Formats: sequence, C-alpha cells, structure tokens
Amino acid sequence: MRKARKKIIEAKQVIDPVDLVIQEIPSGIQLWSYGRPILLPNGNPLTHPRQTLVEHIREEFSGFGTMTLDASGRVLKPDILSSYILLGVQQSMEADPNHPFMTGFGKWLLLDPCLSSCAGPERVDQKARWLPLSRYFEAKGIHAPDFAQIPVDVGENDDVDTILRRQVEPMFGLDNPEADKIIRSSKAFVEVVVRDFKQLGPEEWTVMFCLFQFHQAVLFPLLLVTGRCTAQEYANGLMAAHCLLTTAFSDVDDEQHEEQTRGYREDAQVVLQFLERARCPWAKEILKGESKTQEFKATLRYDLKTGQHNKELEHAVLKNIAGLLNGQGGTIFVGVRDDGEICGIELDDLGNQDQWTLHLVNRIGQQIGKRFITLCLIDFDILHGKVVSRITVRPSTEPVFLDECALKTKGDKRAFFIRGGPSAQKLTPEETTLYITKRFQSLPISTSES
Repeated sequence: MRKARKKIIEAKQVIDPVDLVIQEIPSGIQLWSYGRPILLPNGNPLTHPRQTLVEHIREEFSGFGTMTLDASGRVLKPDILSSYILLGVQQSMEADPNHPFMTGFGKWLLLDPCLSSCAGPERVDQKARWLPLSRYFEAKGIHAPDFAQIPVDVGENDDVDTILRRQVEPMFGLDNPEADKIIRSSKAFVEVVVRDFKQLGPEEWTVMFCLFQFHQAVLFPLLLVTGRCTAQEYANGLMAAHCLLTTAFSDVDDEQHEEQTRGYREDAQVVLQFLERARCPWAKEILKGESKTQEFKATLRYDLKTGQHNKELEHAVLKNIAGLLNGQGGTIFVGVRDDGEICGIELDDLGNQDQWTLHLVNRIGQQIGKRFITLCLIDFDILHGKVVSRITVRPSTEPVFLDECALKTKGDKRAFFIRGGPSAQKLTPEETTLYITKRFQSLPISTSES
C-alpha cells in the first residue's frame, strides 16, 4: 500500500481521496481519514445508512485530485453543488422543524420565475420547453396564477395571502371583486402544489432547497425530484424563464445560452445522482401511485381513525394478497397511505420487523394457505424516516381462496378475490367459476386450506 501524501498547512490537512476509507458503525456507514471521520459542513460526521451514497461521495472527492480538511475534519472544498453538500444540508434541515424553506414554501412558489408573465417564449422553440410544467398543471387540474407577477419584498413573517395582495392590488385596487377572485384561485393553486411538496421526503426537500438557492426556482425542482422531467428538460425549462428574466435576450448569444443550459443540466444531474443513492429505491414506485398491480395500505392492523387494532384492516391486506395471487402478481406497500404519504408500520405495535413478518405470515398461512407463503416475499426499508414493508406477490398457478372466518360467523366463509383496477374485488360463485376456467384453464380447484 503506497504511503499517503499528507501535509499540514496552518492546521489544514491535504490528503489524497484514495486514502479515504469506509467504516461501518452501528448508526450507518462513515467515511474516515487517518483515524477520524470526515465531517460534513454542519460539523456532523459524514454518516448515512446507505453505503452506495458514501461510496459515491468518495468518488466525488476523487475528482478533485487532493482534498483539504480543516482542523476539525471538514472538507474545505468542494464549494459547488455536490452530494457532500446535499447530505450536510439534509441533516441541518432535519434538525430544524421550522426551517424557513419548509414553512415558507408557498410564498417562494408565488415568486417562481416560471410564473412570471415575462417568462418565455422569447425563442421560437421555447414553448416546447414548458411541456413538463404544462403536463403537471393539467394532471392536477390547476393553472398558473392569472396575474402579472411583479417584484415584491418578502418579509420573514409574510404569508401567501399577504404576498398575493401585494401582487394583485396594484393592478386592481383595494376591495375589488376581480382581485379577490384572482387571489382565491391563486391560493387554490398554491394549496395543490404545497400538498405535493409536503408528501415528499427529506432527500427531496433537501434537493429542492439547494436548487432553490442556486437557481431561485421551485416548480421545475419539484418536477425533477418527482420524476416529471429529465435533467435536460429541467435546464430547458429554467432557460425559458429564469435566465431570460434577468438578462436581456439580445445580450444572450448562443454560446452563453449553451453554457447556462449546461450548468443547469449538470446541477440537475448531481442532485439526481444524490437521490438515486440516498433515498429508498422504492420511492420511485410509490410516486407512481396505486394500480392494478400496486396497492398501498397505511397499516396492517392499526386503525388511524379509532386508534385501535382492527381485524378488517388485516382482512383488507389479505384479500389484496389473494387478489394478486389470482391475477398477475404485484406489490403491496404497508405503511403508505392511499395518497402516497408515508406513515410507517410502527403504529401496528408488533415489535421488530421479524415479529411483524411472523404475524403476517401466520395470517397468510391460516386464511389463505401455507403453501402460498412462499409466493409472498416480505421486506422492509426506511422512507422519510419511517419503516415501510413491501409485500411482493407472485402469481399463483392454482386458484386461491381467502378464509373470512375472522369476519364471518355464518354462511360461506371462503371467498375468491381478484384485482379489479386499484382494488381487490370479491367475485360471486358464478363469476369465480368463469374466472377460474379462463385464468387457470383445466387446473383442478383445490379445497385444501394448507
């Protein structure tokens, strides 16, 4: 092993990134140098539960040739957007429940350059650059505020209503019905976007805050972190607004235009690389919402409305497992509300993950059949700081019935379910016979419960 290049200059340490080592500790993975952990800009040790992110940060450092640490172990460079910077910002934001970006997102949204009446399309091809934003507005059933955005001073305690009145009243005057109408519709617009923003997690909020600081925009950052636009579309969208708002179009030649676009695109690529390694890989799937092969359940048995355990909730999970077994297979995420908000499985109060798994496996064995347990893979991950379970269900080669003994005391207690759209549907006896004939062809229908 070659001797590391190291020297101390005014209490600063210059090291070669290849000498950085990854250490596993109880709280996660750390990056160390010469017997001590590397520190983030906020002074905390560079620690993360996902080794892929820590390895990526080490690779980022390797691009600098040498690194300079201060006396405490913080990296003095890079001072550009990087995963090292992003991780430090994330830790700081998580430690501050009243972070101004989080509490004031609505007012920063109103000042987004993409909402300005001056933004685009100065270039002939710029209308196409707004397509990701137009598609988002259309999908949400909203439209941009209908007023000419003007510069306003934003105070720390100003809310959305205050800023809207400063924007609208100079055009319509005080107590004007038209102004009130625009303010109401604009507030409705803000509420929809803020709702989407709040459903994100710490990694996405971190990225949006940093892009906001670098690019003074929040709408295209929202599209980027939710997979609604690519890095190139992000750059094009900002060029159709932000850059041209601050620079006269006649002064922007093709070379400057390309340089600015490249800068936006590279920043977008940096944050996407961070998200890919920092957040749970299930996040992308959850963002797609429920479908014929994907189901969300807030909990396994804890009733969020009553605060009590509810057998009907367990039954809802089991009937969806049965429906997926009888169909194409699919995935059930437990710990995720119908709207995609993460609530975690901790409320089920079933102990650790092994105990939670054992409880569900026992239910599957008792009410669906032990031989179908092997078709259900149960694993866990952390999203937004909460534990989520993923149940991956493979399609069965024979019909699957659910024993509804936990809910029924009389009549036929065995039911046949399929997935009909984003929910489980119970079939009548006639429908069951027809479906089995079509789906399982000549396979025999087993009446065994094991």
